[in-house]
Amino acid sequence: MLVLRSMLTSMSVTAAKIPNKVERPKVESFKSWLEAKLYWEQFLWRLHLEKDELDEVDLKKCYQYLLEDSGVIKTAAGRKPIVFPTLDLESVDVSGAKSALDKIENLKNVNAIDEGCIIEFGKNLTIIYGDNGAGKSGIGRLLSNACHSRKPRKLLANARKASAFQPSADFHVTDSNGANLIRYRLGDNHSVLKAFSVFDHECALTHLNDGNAVEFVPSKIKIFDEVFKSISAIEKKLDADIEAKECEDPTTDVFDGKSSITDFVDGLSDETSDQEIEDTLRFTDADKTALADKKKELAKKLKQDVTAQKTQLQEECRDLEEFKRELSATFPALSVTRAAQINNLLKEIREKKDIADKLSVKSFDFAAFKNIGSPEWRALIIAERKRLCSVSIGNS
Repeated sequence: MLVLRSMLTSMSVTAAKIPNKVERPKVESFKSWLEAKLYWEQFLWRLHLEKDELDEVDLKKCYQYLLEDSGVIKTAAGRKPIVFPTLDLESVDVSGAKSALDKIENLKNVNAIDEGCIIEFGKNLTIIYGDNGAGKSGIGRLLSNACHSRKPRKLLANARKASAFQPSADFHVTDSNGANLIRYRLGDNHSVLKAFSVFDHECALTHLNDGNAVEFVPSKIKIFDEVFKSISAIEKKLDADIEAKECEDPTTDVFDGKSSITDFVDGLSDETSDQEIEDTLRFTDADKTALADKKKELAKKLKQDVTAQKTQLQEECRDLEEFKRELSATFPALSVTRAAQINNLLKEIREKKDIADKLSVKSFDFAAFKNIGSPEWRALIIAERKRLCSVSIGNS
């Protein structure tokens, strides 16, 4: 992109430096200006010195040389040196050959004009006249569409016939090469016919109110316009290539935080070699071990069912908040003395419960007493066990 713009800038500066004096620039200075350019620019100018318009193959070749000169792709072998021919910048432009419109015939589907109508043009002045509806306006509409007009008038089909064909006519033109037949159909663009200008009452206001652009370009600098068009076409190719190869950064969601890896990824460019990528992003045995540990840790945490635990904790928090509100409502009704008494009773209950647990059957291996002593002794032990259980339940 920068290469293209720099070239356009240099072109405009050069054009601005052409002096408005009788003395003309030397041919060698223009050749030196061309020879100082990059290869792809020289190739482009050389093609335009040989032909007026470049085809798609020429543009592709220029685009290839542009990529090579910019270092985007490797330079292919087989480049031939470009030699510019001797340029004749001091010759005087010769006006082009004149052409004359001789006759229009075979008018088909043009308003209601009969197909046998023939309009012949004289060498000096031709007047077309007739009654209303004879077809004078139809001929004017045909000429304003086929030839050059600042405001072409709508060409109507023959309303008396249901025809699917476009309006058409045969134009006979004579130039330096002889007679020429142009079979015109509505919508065609023939450069020979566009050389004739049509002026009527429809386009008069356009000529009076709108500006008239100067379309004359001296043949010696016309090549600048052609080169500019080719550069614009190459620039479109470059933009399309960039858009096709543009993609989002695939590492955006992969790396988190700052590390040597993220710094390396941020600094990636077309100049980064494959070896540098391999050396920086090599996956070592230590990395494999660390990755395996991370996977184990992740699996362990997934088994904990964090979502269910979070829900349970939220419910417990709600219960605690409710209990806190109840205590807040009850606490003002208790005096300090009464609260101390309740706390002492709770403490005493906990102490007695601990003693009961130590003295209860929980401290005995009851199965060991099944075969000890007489039946009376065993019955006494069982009865005491039942009593301790009932006392333990009562205290709880």
